[in-house]
Amino acid sequence: MVGIAGSEAVLQADLMLKILQTTSLRERYEEALADQQAYDRLMSEALELRLRDLLTVEAGRTLGFDPGLVAEITRATFEEDVERFGGHRAFSDVLRQSYLTPQDWRNQIEDRLLGDAWRASVSGRAAGPTGRKSVDRYISPAWLEAAYEDFKRSTSVADRALVGLQPERVVMRQLVIDETELNDALALAQALRAQAETGGEDFEGLIRNYSSAFRNKGGLTEAFSLDYAREVSQALHSSNEVFEFAKSAEIGDYLGPLLATSEGGTRGCWVYRLEESLPATEALPFTKPEMQRRLRVRVQRRLDEIREQTEFRAFLSRTYVHPRELRDFLERNGGRPGR
Repeated sequence: MVGIAGSEAVLQADLMLKILQTTSLRERYEEALADQQAYDRLMSEALELRLRDLLTVEAGRTLGFDPGLVAEITRATFEEDVERFGGHRAFSDVLRQSYLTPQDWRNQIEDRLLGDAWRASVSGRAAGPTGRKSVDRYISPAWLEAAYEDFKRSTSVADRALVGLQPERVVMRQLVIDETELNDALALAQALRAQAETGGEDFEGLIRNYSSAFRNKGGLTEAFSLDYAREVSQALHSSNEVFEFAKSAEIGDYLGPLLATSEGGTRGCWVYRLEESLPATEALPFTKPEMQRRLRVRVQRRLDEIREQTEFRAFLSRTYVHPRELRDFLERNGGRPGR
């Protein structure tokens, strides 16, 4: 046992299950086994997630829902999940791949139900224990306009994009040939580029058949800025070639193969093709209804996060957590509620 959070024990096995069920953690697990520091960081993240989950569910129970109603909703949702996955046989495969039993799945449904109910209550999206909403969710037009001006001045790419401000961007396709036998990889990358340039083969098809990465979308990237192209070029190729290419190439032009480098040496060969060049855009007018809808959603989401964090810290302060190091651990990490 690692400790106690509320009325629940935190077990070492729970942390391993959290790693197996969380994609971002599971992908790092094998590599972490060979690096003690990486393993400790992984276990620390799993512990944080598990503690948040347990305490958020515990907070949900304090809302006082009828246990019979919770059980009935859990049962109905479980049956819907079985049907959604194609019946009992297919659902059994899902459970096995998720390292879960049917009761584990039911428990997760109930936990999600209680956690979501608590989040909706403290943010004002639903009534609290008194049966009334305790949070005013109204956002005035003046508040929205102030947010609009803040987002226009923001250094955050996401904030500026929300109001329609976009820098000049490009879309590329990328083919990656693995580093195995580098001379062969380089020769293959050169040959594939030549086939695509002469029209002998479709570049997207070559990517799907030969690329060691980015196959799913035929190597197509999301639109990215020239600044990002510079960062990628310097980090991946130790040069500005991708940036210069993105800035001046014509649609359909090719770049590469370029060697990708890292501290451990060469990682492979990359070939790029410019698919689209998007001009910079100005901010959308504040008066547009769509603009105000975007702003309202973003501002409200941020307010919800702040209210949830505040209420979670308050709940943590009056909840039994043992040993003390676990409470300190959560408080150091901001007291963010589980999801």
